[in-house]
Amino acid sequence: MVLPSEVEDILLLSSAGWPVKAIVRQLGFSRNTVKRYIAAGGFVEYKNPQRPGLLDGLGGWLEEQFKLHRGNAEVVRQELIAKKKIHVSLRTVERAVGTWRKDLAVRGLATTRYETKPGEQAQIDFGERQVNIGGEMVKVHLFVFVLGFSRRIYVQVFADQRLESWLKGTENAFRRFSGVPAAVLTDNAKALVISHDIHTREVVYNPVFVAFSRHWGFDRRSCAPYRARTKGKVESAVGYVKNNALAGREFDSWQALEIHLDWWMDQIADQRVLQELGGTPLERFELEVEALKSLACRPDFLRERELSRKVHSDLCVEVDTNHYSVPWKHIGESVSIGVRSGQIVITHAGKVRSHIETTRLLRFVPFRLIRPFFVAEVAGLPDAKVNRRIVELASAEFQARKPLYQFTNDGGALILHHDWIAYLVAHDRVWNLIPEDKAVNSAKSDSLPSDKYLRPFVETHFDALVLTRESFPGWTSVWAMYQEDLGFSTSLLTDRPKFLSAFEDALARQLVIATRQGFRSGWTYQQATK
Repeated sequence: MVLPSEVEDILLLSSAGWPVKAIVRQLGFSRNTVKRYIAAGGFVEYKNPQRPGLLDGLGGWLEEQFKLHRGNAEVVRQELIAKKKIHVSLRTVERAVGTWRKDLAVRGLATTRYETKPGEQAQIDFGERQVNIGGEMVKVHLFVFVLGFSRRIYVQVFADQRLESWLKGTENAFRRFSGVPAAVLTDNAKALVISHDIHTREVVYNPVFVAFSRHWGFDRRSCAPYRARTKGKVESAVGYVKNNALAGREFDSWQALEIHLDWWMDQIADQRVLQELGGTPLERFELEVEALKSLACRPDFLRERELSRKVHSDLCVEVDTNHYSVPWKHIGESVSIGVRSGQIVITHAGKVRSHIETTRLLRFVPFRLIRPFFVAEVAGLPDAKVNRRIVELASAEFQARKPLYQFTNDGGALILHHDWIAYLVAHDRVWNLIPEDKAVNSAKSDSLPSDKYLRPFVETHFDALVLTRESFPGWTSVWAMYQEDLGFSTSLLTDRPKFLSAFEDALARQLVIATRQGFRSGWTYQQATK
């Protein structure tokens, strides 16, 4: 017996362009049955006497609950007991919702055939995977960005799925593809979406994500609750990354994983043949790149935003681990901070209290700082042409050679390479911290500790890592910071002297850089005497 909803499924797939053979394979009906209902254009009613049942008259309610709970018949059965006081077996519920289950599947399949125009849409999502890094299984979070028309993929690995990771991944994708799509489609991830009403489709986005979309000039789109297949392109891409880029692979370090993904995007993902569409993503991208919105030399969003900070007793406010001075009379008060390209403007009650031109730092950053990255290319050039050539090379080789920084198009600011940022800026990373009395931390302020503290510091970290490895649930995420920032392999945890030496070397380099930046060194704690 073929039900009316099943006939609708046949007609839906037929209208979506599916051939008869594909519909037969998908729905399990005979070839003649499919042809007959396509020819009739609808359901042909016939009498089918049925016995009365406990669920009679609840069709609409059951359908609503079934779709609300994403096709989970057991949850629907629980709802029947709780709300309708009806006790039936799971099999009874499964028979009652069977036609809607097939309908959900069919509609999900039909949406995957929707194609977008060049530059019209990108889709983003995260996936998780256990990966062997340095001999240890580590859960990594894979940010995946897919351009809807060309199917070009950008993937970046993170230690979490926080809002900052979503934004960083999206910005890096924009820069990789040299443009911004008209819209970005997401699911209802908590980091991006505060609420999404299933009935009214009203979406309340995270205000930071709203500001981010305005900064880059794209429209926000969120797929309907329980309709993740709406973003089928990125769902498929996440699976592709897991099963192709990472399947069965091991990596010596976090950095090795990142290098592998860069290679995989260029040599595998961009070169794959798209059977249904024809051509490769790189070939189709030639049609899409012209439709993408220009980056227009926009700075990263984290460099241009509005913040609120409380003025500390040291007359400073903190922005991205940097401290900026504010007049003393505002101690304890909240001030507004506008971060703009090359400038930080601090206001209180609408009046400017501090105005810092960060671009003036460029006058003190010699080109020779990144010249060692390009020795061969600038050899023999006249002095007057060396600096200009370094600027060009820093931009062209930014991802390949990873110089410390590159210059913006207008020369008004520097863009630090993210690998160096992760290595040099680590104010709140676990490996840079140690429990201490509040009085000690307050006395140290932003001074650099004496070398005599270095060995006890690294010994404490080693002991803590070894002791908590089996008992602390979040140990893997903590250890990932050492791997990601310092390039440590898990084998170091079995060799105390080697770990201490490697950690001391890493911290010593940090202290040298900080000293050259002007931070006071050699601090020791002098306990106050009464």
